[in-house]
Amino acid sequence: MTHTGGFEEEIRDILVTDPKMAMPLREFLIENQPQRIFPPGEVPAYSNYGVGLAGYVVQRVSGKPFEQYVAEHIFLPLGMKHSSFKQPLAEEHLPFPSDGYRNSTEKPAIGFEIFSPGPAGEFRQLRRTWPFCASAFERRRSGRPEDIETETLNAMWTRQFGTTEALPAICMGFYQTWRNGLHFIGHDGDLIAFHSMFLLEPKEKLAIFISFNSAGSASKTRPEIVTAFADRYYPYSQTPDFQKTSLDGLKAIAGTYQSTRRSESNRLKLGNLVGQGEVTVDKDGVLKVDDFKDLRGHVRQWKVVGKDLWQDAQGQIRMFGIRDGAGKIVRIAVSFAGVQFERVAWYETPS
Repeated sequence: MTHTGGFEEEIRDILVTDPKMAMPLREFLIENQPQRIFPPGEVPAYSNYGVGLAGYVVQRVSGKPFEQYVAEHIFLPLGMKHSSFKQPLAEEHLPFPSDGYRNSTEKPAIGFEIFSPGPAGEFRQLRRTWPFCASAFERRRSGRPEDIETETLNAMWTRQFGTTEALPAICMGFYQTWRNGLHFIGHDGDLIAFHSMFLLEPKEKLAIFISFNSAGSASKTRPEIVTAFADRYYPYSQTPDFQKTSLDGLKAIAGTYQSTRRSESNRLKLGNLVGQGEVTVDKDGVLKVDDFKDLRGHVRQWKVVGKDLWQDAQGQIRMFGIRDGAGKIVRIAVSFAGVQFERVAWYETPS
């Protein structure tokens, strides 16, 4: 649940719209088992398979299908009558779901998207989300024995894996998002047509939930909404303490990098070539990564704010250079804790 199982990416059979093609959870996990490309517990590589495996553990231990266990032990106690992991939906839920579209103008709808493994992405919130939000905040305050157990909730809200205290971390299932001194925890979700964002800020008792029923600009709109919300209601004027460092020292990070969320043993490996980014440092010591762009499409410029720590010169996000035992920077940690970027050997670059 911290996405550090070390699994490669695997997307075969992950989304279908024909119920006849859907696989039971156990069968999907057997048929689509990925290779492990990192030692467990060391390198984050966001993994739907890993979350599906955790859901299957719940199924095995409880003796009930995962979707039934969640319905009985989470949704029912919280009064979330219009929430479900079941796919296709149960008959009583059929009147409620929105249609989903590839974009905001295209018709007809895509159809009901069946996601595998279900525990990683098939949660359907057919009406309001607030019962869970309210329960979570109240549970932290009162310690009531019902609803979500205190130990479970604390684990969901507590830092579980991170490279440095200077960057947001992964909690249990949730991950942190920082802006203007606000420390949100939550999660984004993406199918083909549906794209959502769910964030909680425990200290301020804030909850933000957004959902789209077409692809559109969801990937850019979600962070833009969080930024605009925080800037309006929690203005922040702290100036970064950019540091002067020798140019030779800064160039230690230069090179070609690729995401740790990738494939090595299947056909998706070909995509690694187009997903690589080049890190350069100019004569003024400004670092650039050619595919790290802001919401306007401009390449971000990064300056040093600490040892192996860089910050966007026009923003608040950071990245951190991770060194091996010999002192060489081999990976870059970024503000999304579910993935890092690993230096590419010369023989695996596009050239």
